[in-house]
Amino acid sequence: MPLFAEFLTAAVLAASLAIPLPTPPFSLQPCPSDLVDAELDPAGNLYLLRSGTPHLEVRYISGETMSFDLPEVVLPGGLSLEDRWGWWVSDEIGGVSYRYDDSGVVVDSIPTPGRPGDLCELGFSIMYVSRDRGALMNADSPVHPVLRFSGAGLGQLTASSSELIYSDGSESFLLPVGGVPISLSERGTRALAAGTDLLLRADSIFTDTWVLDVSTVADFTRISSSPGGQYMVLWSPGGEGVLLLR
Repeated sequence: MPLFAEFLTAAVLAASLAIPLPTPPFSLQPCPSDLVDAELDPAGNLYLLRSGTPHLEVRYISGETMSFDLPEVVLPGGLSLEDRWGWWVSDEIGGVSYRYDDSGVVVDSIPTPGRPGDLCELGFSIMYVSRDRGALMNADSPVHPVLRFSGAGLGQLTASSSELIYSDGSESFLLPVGGVPISLSERGTRALAAGTDLLLRADSIFTDTWVLDVSTVADFTRISSSPGGQYMVLWSPGGEGVLLLR
């Protein structure tokens, strides 16, 4: 069992018994200052998307690192991993999102007009944030917004097989497959992890069963987890460090 999964098990037990939480397996790593997005795959490998080149850096749990130039992309807007297959990257300037295999070769592309930011798969569709329109769009029909934001669409998307969450710290929405958007009232950055709603607020991570204080580490505005929830990463756009919990 990964260390972070062991920590979560112990954290739930500690919460039920009202005893102090165990010390989590933090790993604070430096990252490029032009960081756009950060994701984890099921094995705990870290993917860092940059506005500069090489656009994508993969830090494997073994300690190895690999970089990909992604020459088709002018200005990356967001990153979405495909389980054991590859990844999608949106091009904010080109208005196109590219699908890559795990060797960095383009195998597909779709129009995502309106300065696409973050993106994710929901069901059989690619959903993305249009920064021009301040809205959530479906790439299958990128004409009518699925949801309009009060902000400029600078937040993040996370998804499970049945729903997604858009969150920018000041507003958050839950969208089930085939359903209507639901506003999530509590402020903070929210994300989905193995069916659990994570909330990053100020200097702590909240779920229904435990609270994790990260105030002694650094300040972060974004949070995402690997499929299955065994690993977690905290980061900020343009930040100089990422916090790994694995």
